Amino acid sequence: MLLLYIRAVLGLLLGGTVYQFYWGFEVNLLASIAMVAGGLGIANEKRWGYRLAVGITVLGLFPLVAWLWDFGPSILGEFRFVTIALFPIAQVVLLLHPLSRQHQRIWFT
Repeated sequence: MLLLYIRAVLGLLLGGTVYQFYWGFEVNLLASIAMVAGGLGIANEKRWGYRLAVGITVLGLFPLVAWLWDFGPSILGEFRFVTIALFPIAQVVLLLHPLSRQHQRIWFT
């Protein structure tokens, strides 16, 4: 949840997100709003918040896969790609971890 808020604020202030680089400012703005809404939904134990957070996070992985497809494995050695990919991958891992999913299934309404 905290990572959603951090990515939303940094995305708006710095603009250095996957959404901004691949789709532009408008999608970055919508993604930041969706991350805040998803974080608030998770904080209030709502299933829609968890689903929105997972959806917007997985959407952020598509540009990474496209860049990897276009430039090949050599892009994995570039510092810029690694720093851009770090937060979305960590966020997906944390949201889809079995303990997070089990907690969501049991406690969220």
